[in-house]
Amino acid sequence: LSRYFEEFKALEERAEVFRTSPVTVMTEQHFVVKKFFIMLVSQARQLFNDANEATKGWFQAAVSPVFIQVQQHKVAIERKLEMLRKIQQDMDSLSGRLAELQALRNQLHAQHQIAETLLNRIQQPLP
Repeated sequence: LSRYFEEFKALEERAEVFRTSPVTVMTEQHFVVKKFFIMLVSQARQLFNDANEATKGWFQAAVSPVFIQVQQHKVAIERKLEMLRKIQQDMDSLSGRLAELQALRNQLHAQHQIAETLLNRIQQPLP
């Protein structure tokens, strides 16, 4: 911004020369004000706009690495979150499968008990 600061200083000096000029003193006030706005204020506006654009560009250049890093971090977190969701789904399906196997085990255990009872009856001598 030092370039713009120097340009503002030069513009201020030109404004002072314009203000103290003998021609300005001798000219009708309406024309002086109009000439002042046309000449100096428009240049000041342009300088402000240029300085604003320059600072925006500088800010973007200074902050873009941080934005990129945050974006990469966000993508990594989203990837990990998706992995956790998949693990949660796998755990849920595993819990369901475990419950099915437990029920099947109980059925097999009951059938085993019936088979043992039948085997014991078969092995008993007749009365």
